Amino acid sequence: MTTEQSRPVHARPVRTASESRSEELAQQASAAYAERHAPPWAESARLAAEPKLTCPRCGQDDVRLSRSRGLLDRLAAAAGFKPQRCRACRTRFFSMKHG
Repeated sequence: MTTEQSRPVHARPVRTASESRSEELAQQASAAYAERHAPPWAESARLAAEPKLTCPRCGQDDVRLSRSRGLLDRLAAAAGFKPQRCRACRTRFFSMKHG
């Protein structure tokens, strides 16, 4: 029996750990590129999928980012909080950054 006859017909090539890791990194890079260069309509679809913030005072979901106002806001941003403002009652509050 020759060596070609003794090999299985459907043998898969064995991937090393470094090959698997490089494929994984290539997929991550591709996903990051796609996210940075997504068409404009993709951003609105992503925002629509995120949960809406609600005002802690009046309960409305018409909330926007507020401007930073000094040291307290910088410290809050460093801790992972964003200043928000309710458009209905004008209340200013902080929310956790998502992602």
